[in-house]
Amino acid sequence: MNTKRKIAELLAKWRRRCGRGDSLTSDIKGMIVAASTGGVIILLIEKYTGWLMPIWFLIVFYVVQKIAEYFIGWLDQKHLGFWRVESEWEQKHISPWEQKKMKLLEEINKKL
Repeated sequence: MNTKRKIAELLAKWRRRCGRGDSLTSDIKGMIVAASTGGVIILLIEKYTGWLMPIWFLIVFYVVQKIAEYFIGWLDQKHLGFWRVESEWEQKHISPWEQKKMKLLEEINKKL
């Protein structure tokens, strides 16, 4: 294997693993972002209205946000199918290996 190919494979593994790790830690990062953004919003509300919103509102807002995200993902998976269209597009237009595999599968299906 040449050096260029090895570097490309290492980069591909790196990006795939970082992407998976990022998706697994996104809830933790989401909590941090919600707390910091919510903290700023609470301070702005207090500054302009004089009313200090209870901190537990942040937790409620975060839980509602996660439920909404889950529902949108479920709706997409079961009814809309955007994830499927996106996956098919990536396979056809991004990865040359996937293009070759798809052509081979199509040829096999024609023979059957």
